[in-house]
Amino acid sequence: MSAYAFPEIPGCTNWIGARVRVEVGGLPEDFKVCEIHVSGKSACVSNISTSISEHAPPRAPATLTFGVLEKRDISTLDAVRALANRLNVPRSSIGVGGLKDRRAVTYQFITAPGHVQALTVGSVRFTPLGYRSTPYSPKEVWGNGFQVNLTHTLTPVEARSLESKAPHLKVPSFYGHQRFGAADSDTHLVGLEIVRGNYGRAIQFILGGTYGWYERKLEAMLGETRDEEQALRTLDPVVLRLFVNAYQSYVFNKTLSTLLGEYGSVENIPCHVYGVADRYGIVTALKTSKPASGSGRSGAQPPTQSGRGVYPMLEIPGYSTPGGSVQATIMAQDGVEPLDFRNTVAGGFRGGYRPVYFEIRGFSVRTQPLFAATAFSLRRGMYATVALRALLAED
Repeated sequence: MSAYAFPEIPGCTNWIGARVRVEVGGLPEDFKVCEIHVSGKSACVSNISTSISEHAPPRAPATLTFGVLEKRDISTLDAVRALANRLNVPRSSIGVGGLKDRRAVTYQFITAPGHVQALTVGSVRFTPLGYRSTPYSPKEVWGNGFQVNLTHTLTPVEARSLESKAPHLKVPSFYGHQRFGAADSDTHLVGLEIVRGNYGRAIQFILGGTYGWYERKLEAMLGETRDEEQALRTLDPVVLRLFVNAYQSYVFNKTLSTLLGEYGSVENIPCHVYGVADRYGIVTALKTSKPASGSGRSGAQPPTQSGRGVYPMLEIPGYSTPGGSVQATIMAQDGVEPLDFRNTVAGGFRGGYRPVYFEIRGFSVRTQPLFAATAFSLRRGMYATVALRALLAED
């Protein structure tokens, strides 16, 4: 991931001096995340229950409580697990739209079975807003609003420069370091060994990292059986899939990094698949663009779609995604082929597509005596740390 490693971003060799505060010893309060529903409502705003909680078909019984999950300095999986344990329900019965940063204060919409009252479990708080019949899902998430403090304050000229630069910046859609494990940054290695079918090696990576609840569960199972595959299958299926997702993200980052090194900017990267955004700005349809006659791959032109955004897309590896030569080379170096994703201990992984770049929306800066406070929003799946690193790099 050479293009994402701080501070080496292609074409950016100098920095204005400020970095994301929480990455260098700041508090969780220095990084606030507020999920944004496709309706535009934020999980950080009160009195929002009516229009969202009645999203379900009215003829179905409203057996789920819709509300906001607030957490501090804990992962979404651990927060949901704590809530499920308190309610004595399966973790899978909690409807979640996505995973939020661990080292942060975050707010997101969820559903829980039954009529649930307000409750607090450690650093996790649930606030009910209403009732509905369908579980909350990622399809209802537009993205996230961020309030992120930087390590240094900015001069008025620097602040105005960033605010002018942000609306026009096309940020490479790298997955952030959070995707690879907040503490050890090695979850992609676990995923790689799972895809390879080398379960013993995968277990070594898991147990060699930060020790938590699923590591304890895995170690206990290994005390009962020598069957490594069986031991892995005792883990939460969501956790197992996240390991493979991390490896897919790693390959995507390396592929995008290589292409940026070759073509110089995201706008020059040739793509044959383009995503068409819906009225919410979420890519919901894919279109294939053929190269211009005699021009080869680099001559591909994006399709036109009246009134909608069109984004070049890059492959996420999987058994049904026809990755390009760069991606094939990267996976071959790891001893992996696309069909290896079909039948793993974590299930099958078809692959997919991800935009080559994304935009920063509504960026603003407030200068404080010791730091600068930024605020902005991103479409779902995009990382604030990636956006800020690209924005803070001097041209």
